Amino acid sequence: MKKLKSWLIVGLLVVATLLSLPSNAFAQATAGNSVTYEQNSGQFSVPAQSETGVTFTNKTNKEVKLSVSTEGTWSLGSSFPSLDAKGFPQTYLGEYAAGLKYPDKAASSLLAINAGTNPPSVIPVGTKNEITLAPNGVLTFVNNDIVSPKSFYADNTGTITVKWSTPPVPKPFGKIVVNGDEWTLSDAGFQYRPDAATFILNIAKWFSGEGKKGKFHGYSSNFGLTQSQLADILTKAGYTWTVGKNIPFDLPTLLKYDGIFVGGDTLNNQVLIDYVKAGGNVYLMAGTGAFGNSPKLEADAWNTFLNAFGLKFVDKWVSGNNASVSSSHPIFTGVKSIYLNAANITQTVDPASKTSQIILQDPDKNGLVGVFAQ
Repeated sequence: MKKLKSWLIVGLLVVATLLSLPSNAFAQATAGNSVTYEQNSGQFSVPAQSETGVTFTNKTNKEVKLSVSTEGTWSLGSSFPSLDAKGFPQTYLGEYAAGLKYPDKAASSLLAINAGTNPPSVIPVGTKNEITLAPNGVLTFVNNDIVSPKSFYADNTGTITVKWSTPPVPKPFGKIVVNGDEWTLSDAGFQYRPDAATFILNIAKWFSGEGKKGKFHGYSSNFGLTQSQLADILTKAGYTWTVGKNIPFDLPTLLKYDGIFVGGDTLNNQVLIDYVKAGGNVYLMAGTGAFGNSPKLEADAWNTFLNAFGLKFVDKWVSGNNASVSSSHPIFTGVKSIYLNAANITQTVDPASKTSQIILQDPDKNGLVGVFAQ
């Protein structure tokens, strides 16, 4: 019983000590220290005591221009005055300035360190500043105090609050895979060319993003998307797969999915355009014969959508049931061949495009599979 009481007392003392510390005594990531496609303003605190500082991350694939302002004061200790983010005059510490974390910057100033530049840039933030940050770049905000011959951060007090904003960052468009034929993902397609299993899992990974198991829907009544092996392969790999035309074909509904698979049905092309522009991914198959058994009518049914992203079907089918793969594109990693039978020829609107590509051709250089990605 005495041992239990002593442990209880120790526990209470630890809790009391933690509760007595100011909430800003720890340099931890907060919801306000990153810019995303959804968040273009926020704030976070930089404790004077933190030698490592607080990181700020650009979680977009676009360069951002941060408008930064600061509030609050901090001090290098009880014998020093409280100062704003500009810190002391440059020569305040005299000979001791050589021991600062960044000796050529003002003591007690708030600095933003960009390790992504060569050499790393050290930016005095001051009370207001404009900072450019590269895609996926990281800044470290830190108090400039003495670290040599020993660290003096422990006796610092106070925090500086950093408020930031940037113009909204447009979300990148989604991705498109265009397959000129519907047989590839049918049960027969998996049977005749077993690499089709790797092909669809590569597409699922490409659509989902690294480390994520996406949610997909096949909005079609065509056998190329409705048969069992496709569902089995995706679900066993941890992806969510549903199929059918029993959901509304509108943007709010499609945005619930990481990817929409279509083909063989007349659909509103503008909805697909808006979906891709909002970040959604589309797999489109053709060659179905479902449009009056006419390659031209099938091409016409999809070209409004495809043209918006630099791709098109031409009004001709090409026969053949074996497409040998030599592409280095991620969706063909580990794939030697896929099965096609009477495919719509696929082309790019601009052969020099860097976003729209034909990645699989037959021996006569007819396009069979195309992709779009920014």
